[in-house]
Formats: sequence, C-alpha cells, structure tokens
Amino acid sequence: MGILIDKMKEDDLAQVLAIEEEVFTFPWCREDFISEIKEGSEFWAAKEEEKIIGYVGFYKIEDEMQLVNLVVTKNRQGKAIGSDLLKWAIKRAKSLGVKKAILEVEAQNTRAISFYHKFGFAEVGIRNGYYKGKEDAVIMWAEI
Repeated sequence: MGILIDKMKEDDLAQVLAIEEEVFTFPWCREDFISEIKEGSEFWAAKEEEKIIGYVGFYKIEDEMQLVNLVVTKNRQGKAIGSDLLKWAIKRAKSLGVKKAILEVEAQNTRAISFYHKFGFAEVGIRNGYYKGKEDAVIMWAEI
C-alpha cells in the first residue's frame, strides 16, 4: 500500500505530537497546531495505513507561502517523503496563487538547510533567538 497525503484532522494530533517530540528540539504543542489551523494554516499528513509518517503545514499571505512545519518520522527520513510533502505543498500553494515561499529552519539543522537548497531556497537572513529565545533560525526564500 502506498502513501496518502490527506488533510490533517484534530484526531491526528496525538500522532503528530509524538512525531514533534521525536524529531524537534523545540516541538510544537497541541495548542500551537490548533491556533495555526484557526488562523488559516493548512496542514497535510502523509499516511501509510492510517499511521502518520510525516506532515507539512503552511499559510498563504497574498502571493506568498509561509512554510510553518515540515517533518518526517526519524525512521522514514531519507526516503523522499519530505520531498513528496514539500512538492505537494508547493503545488497546493500554487493552486492558491502563490508565487514565493519563505520558511525558517534551525540554524544548526544543516541537513534541513541542504534539503531546502535542493528545492531552490536561498538563505536570506537570520532570526536571532527565534526558537524559544535560544536557537537562531535561518530564513530561506524561493520563487516557486
């Protein structure tokens, strides 16, 4: 059975929060996701037999996509799931009239920075203390 990308539902949050804890130094909490969804962000989950193995979230401002989250479970990283999710999110954003994308990534996460470079993202700045006032973020931007 293949991987299905489906709109994230509130029932998915237990699995999503477990992935956040597994992967991120500064994981989001349930309220972060609910707040983002209420504010208009779209979240999409990659599922394999109802098990979430990754997800992506973004919101649109005029002709710009702000990528707020992209993650794949550790045991599935390096298997093109992140690439599939990012391609899917970009396609979805383009269908909404988006022409540019921006994101922040932990400055120490060189693997993620390299990943985004492969999709045409360039480093355009730093947000000092962006993650809980402790970790800097690299701002990356691309025309899509």
